[in-house]
Amino acid sequence: MRWVFEAGEPTMYSSILRAWILLVVVASGIFTSETNAQLGGFNRISTPNGRAVLEIRKGTHPASPNLLFTAVITTGPSAGTTSLLLQQATVQDVFNPALPAAAWSVVRSSFTGFSLGGGCGRSNLIDFPFINANRPEILRITGTTAQVIVLNVANSDQYDSIDCLLQNDGQILYMLTNRTQKKLELRREAAGALSLVRDDFGEVLTPFVGGIRPSMARIIIPATVSMRTNPSGGASQGFGFEVFFAKYLLPDQVLAQAYGLRDDPSLTNLGTCSGPTSPVPPGFSIPKESTVADGVAVANSRSDNVLWGDYFFVADGSCSVVQPSESFGSAGPFSLYTWAGVAAEQFRRELPEQGGVRVAHTTLVVPGSVIVFEGSQRQSLPSPFSTRGGPVALCPLSGSEIDSALLAIGVGSSTTQVQHSIVDINLLETIFGSSFESVWGSLARCD
Repeated sequence: MRWVFEAGEPTMYSSILRAWILLVVVASGIFTSETNAQLGGFNRISTPNGRAVLEIRKGTHPASPNLLFTAVITTGPSAGTTSLLLQQATVQDVFNPALPAAAWSVVRSSFTGFSLGGGCGRSNLIDFPFINANRPEILRITGTTAQVIVLNVANSDQYDSIDCLLQNDGQILYMLTNRTQKKLELRREAAGALSLVRDDFGEVLTPFVGGIRPSMARIIIPATVSMRTNPSGGASQGFGFEVFFAKYLLPDQVLAQAYGLRDDPSLTNLGTCSGPTSPVPPGFSIPKESTVADGVAVANSRSDNVLWGDYFFVADGSCSVVQPSESFGSAGPFSLYTWAGVAAEQFRRELPEQGGVRVAHTTLVVPGSVIVFEGSQRQSLPSPFSTRGGPVALCPLSGSEIDSALLAIGVGSSTTQVQHSIVDINLLETIFGSSFESVWGSLARCD
């Protein structure tokens, strides 16, 4: 999400940001345990730099799967600026009460950065893309060494957002919103240059003019929302992507739209699903984060101040809406922020040793709740971040046969704090022991 305005526009940090940050308390890193039975007693608080946290992303890379990278953007040292910081620690060390909270290193002390994406890891690299002064850049960690790369895009357009995903062939796919051209662009990077793959998604309502920040996720084709008692689906036909964004339908109407794309060189269409239409918003009001995973997309994607969930099913050559849209409550204000991030994670695994049973579950983190879908079953758990609002991130945590625990990262009891939490999602249907066991043998798989 864009955090600064251009010259001549209202200043984000002199007006809107004051409304976002309702409470700022500087706190030292401490180890806490909130009264939440679903957390397993694992919460860790750290303070990046004593200023309000605006964005959070996380990631791992295959060469060091036990090492967790957490990147944040905070408010900067002066009005209209931001700071970029990075923390590196194993999951075990993050939650070890005998160790102090891992230190945060300053990557950029003062810049105009926003829309932190990633992390996208392959080999011994991990990328956290972001927008700086309306142009794309990457925080790239090679091994444990961090550097910032300015990406070359062959235009002078202004960009609102960027994110990335790993493709099946090992390349990184980048998704950007071009505010100048009103387009969503899918690009690949080579030697610091972003080459265009597709931008034919219609006229897109980009985040800084009132649209949602787009999201994307990997999918298996065909999707199989099955558990042991409800197996379904044929043999896997490959991998693809879900892309979720808002676009103009008519000059005065917008709609949320989901695309299914095949994971091939040209990102071939699989199908398109559309949500209901709504009037064009008057412009930027609050950050409108979105998330998508396994046919569930959540965003403040209408003209009202409500978080909406849209449900769809992508198959090879089609996309269909599988149930009506659902309201997840107010999009703000919340106890610490006037807006809230949302996050989703999916788990899919085929178990040949169990006769080819396919296991799948999808988890959403929305303000106040962690919602778990297991086929046709559903449960709602308390969120470790309560209804504070602000940014959130999520990834699977190993330690059980079917990843029944998640690593969730959000804001602590102050906007200056980052909180790492373990959420035991307590699957309703267990398969040879699906409860979370111990953090000490766990690895985050944040790809």
